[in-house]
Amino acid sequence: MEGNKQVYLTAGIIIALVVISLVFFFGSPPACGPERAGSNYSVSNCETGCAQDSDCVFSCGCGPINKNETCHDEGIVYDCVDHSTKCEAGTCVASEMPLQVTVRLDKNEYEQGQTVNASLSYNKKIYYWGKSSWSIQKLENGNWVKVLREEDFTCSNQPDCEDIDFYLVEKCQPLIFCEQDAWQEVTGQARLSWNQLQQGWAIDFRCQSLQTGEVENRPCNIFTPALPGNYKMVFEYASEINQDDLFDRSIDIKYAEKEFTIKEKAMTEKPKDCSLYELPMTREQIEKCTCPQGIEKFHSLNGAYCASS
Repeated sequence: MEGNKQVYLTAGIIIALVVISLVFFFGSPPACGPERAGSNYSVSNCETGCAQDSDCVFSCGCGPINKNETCHDEGIVYDCVDHSTKCEAGTCVASEMPLQVTVRLDKNEYEQGQTVNASLSYNKKIYYWGKSSWSIQKLENGNWVKVLREEDFTCSNQPDCEDIDFYLVEKCQPLIFCEQDAWQEVTGQARLSWNQLQQGWAIDFRCQSLQTGEVENRPCNIFTPALPGNYKMVFEYASEINQDDLFDRSIDIKYAEKEFTIKEKAMTEKPKDCSLYELPMTREQIEKCTCPQGIEKFHSLNGAYCASS
């Protein structure tokens, strides 16, 4: 018995030495993988035979291959477009994937005041209409209504009312208007973050014109926290545009969207009557203060008050 074990052990060593010698002289056996993975790798070595569509998968390194085949492309980074596959005449072949554009959110439900983070995924070249492609809409009485964010005013100099001293008449700043948007290709991963502040209303302040010296009215914005409710993040895009006119919107415009909910933040203290706050009031005080039942709430330049009964 011991003699047989010795024979088997010796035979095993001999076979191993033969294999090592063959590898040394002739190289490693052919393997499925891109040529840049090594001298013995080639896509032509991959098994691509199939009997039905479900036998096929797509690999960025090797293309369409049999699902039981392994594409040895470890450590190689690709920037490729995914494809669907099918079995055609006994061979796995690639068929182009349909355009897929998806808005993703980090949550489906947010408390008031939490930042809403959105990102865009897409599998083909698409174009967007500048900053205006992103929008947020709120469901009100069965209709989706656009929410005006602080970011919607950053390209102009329509100021925040919190930055205005309404007791002074200062020089008017030169008017700056937003540049017209145009179609441009989406590159990288498009993202949007919303701090849940929206334009509550706009009021006028007085300033002195640089040209005429006369006092004129200019608008400023008061931003308030978004109210609880159902919202959706929308991204506007196009798969084909008029390359001769990047301002042309008479094309097939598409929309990707994702709904989410803002729920009311748990109150740490009971809302106070508006008359109990000193002026000027903060945004949160203006938004949260209450009036007695049946008394209408109004907003002034620097606070909120209840109408006389």
